[in-house]
Amino acid sequence: MTAGTRRPRNPPGAGAEIAATAATLAYNVAISQVTSGVGYVMANTGAAALSVLAARTCGVLWADMGMCPDRLGRGIRIGLITALPAAAVVGLGAVVPATRGFFQDERARGGGTRHVLFETLVRIPLGTALPEEVIFRGSLLGLFTQRHSPAVAASMSSMLFGLWHVLPTLRTLPLNPVGARAHGNPKRAAGAVLAAVTSTALAGYGLAWLRSRSGSLAAPAVAHASLNGIAYLAARHAVNTAS
Repeated sequence: MTAGTRRPRNPPGAGAEIAATAATLAYNVAISQVTSGVGYVMANTGAAALSVLAARTCGVLWADMGMCPDRLGRGIRIGLITALPAAAVVGLGAVVPATRGFFQDERARGGGTRHVLFETLVRIPLGTALPEEVIFRGSLLGLFTQRHSPAVAASMSSMLFGLWHVLPTLRTLPLNPVGARAHGNPKRAAGAVLAAVTSTALAGYGLAWLRSRSGSLAAPAVAHASLNGIAYLAARHAVNTAS
């Protein structure tokens, strides 16, 4: 993790970090009850905006959150360069028979063209990827960087990002063949959750590195949205092929 912006003389204390962490996890419990539709997009967008307002109130600068306009172009370029090869691997996995089963998620089944367009152009990029990047790689990472080194701050925000995926993992276990094997078995379910938390925390650290490397929140946002979108289309292809 590269060095970030200079720390302020009077950084927000541990209380601000604890409050931000508690608010994030509490919201995660609330949003887990709303999984789709315009309400989901609006709720996450509002939560992201509030996180930015809270960070600014604590003295976090726009640069600390990767939100300087002069870095936007660089961030988009780096995000695309990072996402394209990874997206190609995901797409290939959905085509190859040996790995296609991993993509057979029931959430991708059903709905016509309008539904697919909403998922790929609205819910995934604007309702999931962008708000999560604003919260975790923007507001929280910026807040944590005020008192900690960039690497420690990235680790903290990434661990929260991993915990953010506990409830979604439990909810979606029965919806794909791999998760269905763990559903109803406490030990396997716990293993699946641990695997999800670990993998998303590692992904979060990689996204934080992109944010730091580019100086712009656009880099992880573009990469995140691209990969999630390709994964959804890959799952849809896998489910339809299996039908």
